[in-house]
Order: sequence, then C-alpha cells, then structure tokens
Amino acid sequence: MIALFGAFVTGCFALFDLDGYGTLPAAEDAGPDALDAAAKPDAVDAAPRPRIVFVTRERWSGDLGGLDGGDARCQAVAADAGLAGAWTAWLSDGERLDGGAGGTKVLLDGRPLRLPNGALVAAKATDLASRGPLAPIDVDQHGRPIEAGTGCDNGGVPVWTATLSDGGALENEDIDCGNWSRTFGAGVVGIVGGGDADWTVACTRPCAQAAALYCFER
Repeated sequence: MIALFGAFVTGCFALFDLDGYGTLPAAEDAGPDALDAAAKPDAVDAAPRPRIVFVTRERWSGDLGGLDGGDARCQAVAADAGLAGAWTAWLSDGERLDGGAGGTKVLLDGRPLRLPNGALVAAKATDLASRGPLAPIDVDQHGRPIEAGTGCDNGGVPVWTATLSDGGALENEDIDCGNWSRTFGAGVVGIVGGGDADWTVACTRPCAQAAALYCFER
C-alpha cells in the first residue's frame, strides 16, 4: 500500500516516610484494601507509543530487489540514523495482493504515526488510509526536512510506491517496475510533501530514474 516520533514516558509514584509528612500505616493496622494500595502504585494510563515514518534522503532506481529489497533499504537507512526496530517500505507489488500491498504491512493498528521530528502524521495508523497525512511526510531518517519543489513537473521529489492512498496495491506490474525488479518500464510515484493522494499516487517515472522510499516502523 501507498513511511515517524517523540517518546512517551509513564511515571511511577513512591511513598516515603518523611518527618512532617506522616507515615504509612502499620501492616497490622491496615486492611486488605490499604495493603493492596500500598503494594501497587497508582496505575497511569499510557498513550500508545507512536510509530515513526520518514522519507529517505537516498534514492534508487526501480530495481529494488522486490518488496524485500525495499524493506531492506528502509532497515539499512534507519539503522544508520540510529533508529531501532523493524522497518518496511510503503511499496506494493501488483502480483502479491495478499501481503504485497503497502497498507497491509503498516496500517493494521491504532497506534499514532509521527515523523522523526515529532510532527503527527496520523492519530491512528488506520487514519492514514482514510484521511491522508495530517503533516506531510517530508522529513528524512535524521529528522531533517527535504526541501524541494511541488508536483510531478515542478521539481517535486518522487517516491516509489505503486500504492493507493487507501494502502491498496495498483494491480499492474507495468506500473511497479516489474514488481520492483527492473530498470525499464515505469513505476508509480508519490511526491514528497504532496497533499490528498499525491503523497502516494501522483504520476509515473521511468524505472531507470532514482526515487526515494517512504519507510514505516513496524
């Protein structure tokens, strides 16, 4: 289908016996409820940890080595930037609709998506497919913005996708560089910073040309 931020910290509370602030009740004087309260700190509801999405500063031809090759590139650039975890590319393969669509890999839960600089891309991952990105996915793996023109013919940075805005695959190998395995033909790209569906489906580019990838934390 047609790529993350900030840390959430939960707190724990401790009780101390300090002069002037009272003492905990003796165990023999405390009832079961008091004992349970003393043994278990107050629970703090923690927001789900966001997943990171970024666009690579690096660019490659359409011969990525298939979907696995795209994932491997995302994994490598994330690791180079010090981002831990597992990463996958927002790429679709028209011949592998059962797991070969970008969205089937990354839009399956309710965790928020953020850029490396903390900007919110989607309050829930599933919202990306239904509403599009709240903030443009225009930050690289190091948290640096990618500045470029807009649109396919105005200096916009292309991103290999062959993935619809709802995360589904475009079912045609003629527009995904032969399932991302060749440098001839054409591939569908999104444009960095594009609005509506343009972020993931904007135009096609020759497979011999270089384009970036959207990378999502899994």
